[in-house]
Amino acid sequence: MPSCESGSPNCHFTCPFGGSWHVCRDPPYFVGCCSSDPCTNTTASACPLENLYAAVFEPVLFDKLGPSNCVDHSAENWFTCNYTFQPFIGCCETNPCVENTGCPFGNVLPAAWSPTRTSMYDMFMDASENITKPKTETETSVSGLSAGAIAGITIGGFAGLAILLLGVFLALRSRRRRQAGHTAGEEEKPFLGHYAEYVLRPVAMKQ
Repeated sequence: MPSCESGSPNCHFTCPFGGSWHVCRDPPYFVGCCSSDPCTNTTASACPLENLYAAVFEPVLFDKLGPSNCVDHSAENWFTCNYTFQPFIGCCETNPCVENTGCPFGNVLPAAWSPTRTSMYDMFMDASENITKPKTETETSVSGLSAGAIAGITIGGFAGLAILLLGVFLALRSRRRRQAGHTAGEEEKPFLGHYAEYVLRPVAMKQ
């Protein structure tokens, strides 16, 4: 991506060929790259053609960029080209989307954002709260869950852990009981001691 030193605040719109990024709040609502200040030029065209340069946009914004206007030219001259070497946005005398290099310097026309779509002004101003990078697949899948679903998953996890701990506790208690019963059974066996070694034998009677 080209340097955005002269581009928009968050570098979503840049001016790699010259000029600086401008978005004018007042008519004729100029937007684009100009080497002079188009927002204070009230005695001539917003940006003279010799001061006008092609603008480039961040491709992730392509689906958010709707049609806009051209200053003193038909809106049919407005283009957003996502597949050129450097994605072109603005007005051009020729179709810049069929050329890999975008709109040639001499064909660039002054562009304007549409006053009927104020959201476009916010986007071109490139405020951080208005434009964000696309989420990753993991972030999308997590954020797609409702609060109820997340709460249910959390409660289910705790319940499963509690059941597992209860099962371990019962198993240990049962084992201890069996060991205790085995010991008690051994204590109840009759103790024969040395008496078990004596055997009764008949005794001869004297006559």
